[in-house]
Amino acid sequence: MKTKKFLFTLTAAIAILLALFWFFPRDPELVVASEVPTVKVHFMDVGQGDATLLHGPDFTILVDAGRHDRNDVVPYLKSMGIESIDLLIGTHPHADHIGQFPEVLEAFEVQEVWMSG
Repeated sequence: MKTKKFLFTLTAAIAILLALFWFFPRDPELVVASEVPTVKVHFMDVGQGDATLLHGPDFTILVDAGRHDRNDVVPYLKSMGIESIDLLIGTHPHADHIGQFPEVLEAFEVQEVWMSG
């Protein structure tokens, strides 16, 4: 059981790192130390499940969207002032990770969706 949880956590961490590399400038000369953007990370309390929001000055990434039998991700995102999502990542197709994807996709304009194979 610990191995499964470790693999899920590792998958989520890799997905987050890939997303950050995707949205940050690739040329180090473009970023001056005083211009490094602030990234806010929100680990939402969605009960048994996961939902993580990465929000910067010019990007919004949602990793997983909580349980299918709850309704807390969309209200939380709206309370944070989120109007659109650049990247929605589903780490794996379990109901406690992608359960509220339909509600998120209905409530927000989502530019891109990444799902595990």
